[in-house]
Order: sequence, then structure tokens, then C-alpha cells
Amino acid sequence: MNYKLHYDKLIEKARKRKLTSYKESHHIIPKCMGGSDKKENLVDLTAREHFVAHILLTKIYPNEGGLIKAVQMMCIGQEERKMHNRMYGWLREKFSKRMSKDQSGEKNSQFGTIWICNIEKQENKKVDKNQTIPKGWLKGRNLWKKDLLTPNERNEKRKLETIKRNEKVKLLKQQERERKKLEKQEKYRSDYFLFREIGFEKFKIKTNYDKSYENLVALFKKYVPEYISMDHKAVKKRRINQIGSGTVC
Repeated sequence: MNYKLHYDKLIEKARKRKLTSYKESHHIIPKCMGGSDKKENLVDLTAREHFVAHILLTKIYPNEGGLIKAVQMMCIGQEERKMHNRMYGWLREKFSKRMSKDQSGEKNSQFGTIWICNIEKQENKKVDKNQTIPKGWLKGRNLWKKDLLTPNERNEKRKLETIKRNEKVKLLKQQERERKKLEKQEKYRSDYFLFREIGFEKFKIKTNYDKSYENLVALFKKYVPEYISMDHKAVKKRRINQIGSGTVC
């Protein structure tokens, strides 16, 4: 395809008309190729024509980096300018190659420098690559966000984290057991003093206790610090005597 012919026809058409709607000013000879801002080098184009004009220029002068960058910038945030996937993909590829070329060697804005960072301060800065790295600084960027451990150190770290996690779970379970034990102690302590005051038979009626006397005493022994064994033997003896005399109610 004769891209130069199509470009010239587009410019000639634009020169012979006057746009009253939205328009964009276009340099016929691009500024990156020595074009001026003089009136004779400017022409009004529609947004689509402007984009097409720059596409044609990149086809005519494929090695001119400024033209490739110009089209790429026109594409940013302008979905209507993206003619179709193949064309846009071609532009992206051309732009990427040109940027790689422009950023190579001494043209690179990073040429002769390296990034270093201070993990403790969480700071980055660029220094001359031949400069001795200051104490407390490391080569690279944002290293405080990265895992700098060796595989063995990482395994040891995982083991320690597992041990800490297991210890925490064990502690929580122990605390839960102690909490439940305290709750039972409070409950049976209250039951114990009621039992001493009214006796087993009335205790059963008042609390709806449905187990044996021996079972209740075993619970008191387990959960009530104030439990007095000899006292319960005396209570049990009195109970037996009451049963025998028919005075238990």
C-alpha cells in the first residue's frame, strides 16, 4: 500500500474544507522531524482523521521513534481511537521496541545508577553503581516487602511459627478448661452450701437433682475447695439414722 499517497490525499482534503465541529490541529511535517508551528504546516483534522494521519506517518517512517510515541500517547484513555485489535497490537509492539531502543545504554535514564534500600527505614534511593553501598542499605528496591530468607531459614521460620501456633492453641484450650472448671466450682460450691443447710432429700427436690447421694458427694470433692470429708460422713450418718427412724422428708 502506498501510505504516502493516502497521507497526501488526507491532507489535501483537509486543506480544502473548514471544520465547524470538534477538530484537532495536526502538523503536516511532524515536529519530531523538523516541522514548524507555522500556519502552512498546520491543518485541522477530525479526531479520527488525526489518528489515521499519525498511523500513516508511522507506516511511512517506521524508524522514527517520535511518531510511534505520538500515536501511543493518542491511544491512552481514548478507546474510540483504537481502530481494531490488530492495529492497536501493532502499535503496542512498535512502541515497546522503540522504548527499549531509547532506554538502552547511555540513553537510559537509569544508566550508571542502581537502586538501594534501607529495610529498617523503608526507604529507596538511586546511587552511582560504582559507589560503595552505605552501611544499613541493600541493593534493590522495596526489599522490606520481600522474603529475604534462605530456604533453610524459611523452613526454620515455618517450624517456629507452627510451634508458636500450637502453643497458642494449647494455651487457649487450657484457658477454656480452666474457665469451665471455675464455672463448675462456683455452681457446685453454691450447691454444697445449700446441701449442708437443707440436707440431701430437700436438696434433690429444690434443685431437681436426679442422681445418687454418692455422685453428688463426688462432685463436691472434685469442685468444692471447702468440702470437708468428715462433715459429710457425719451428714451421711445422720441421714441413715433419719431414714431408720422415719423422720426423713
